[in-house]
Amino acid sequence: VDARVETTIDPSERLPTVALPVVERGTELEIKSCSVVVTSDQSRGRFYLRETQHEYLLEVGGSYLFAVTPPHDSTPLALKIVPATIVDDVISGWIDPDGREDYAQVSWGRVFDSEELERGDSS
Repeated sequence: VDARVETTIDPSERLPTVALPVVERGTELEIKSCSVVVTSDQSRGRFYLRETQHEYLLEVGGSYLFAVTPPHDSTPLALKIVPATIVDDVISGWIDPDGREDYAQVSWGRVFDSEELERGDSS
């Protein structure tokens, strides 16, 4: 995993959570980011989740920290912490890339509403 929560996190407008009143100290987080658009036709970016990582997060009660950024910029438009158990519901299936680890692609639209990105853009 990418991080472990050191201090309890209370949800806020800047860092909302899904189905978590707080993110407890010790929670393991996998950080995933994607660009708001990835092609010239403005297709939505996708998060790439690895199956073994996801299974581990499910086992330990971990969460994902998702970030959506503007193209060619690492400053987040929106952030959200989502438990792996909820992310499990938006994974439509695992892709077997022939010799590498299985993964899933999740569009940012399955995690964020468009309005959440617009709020981030105006701050």
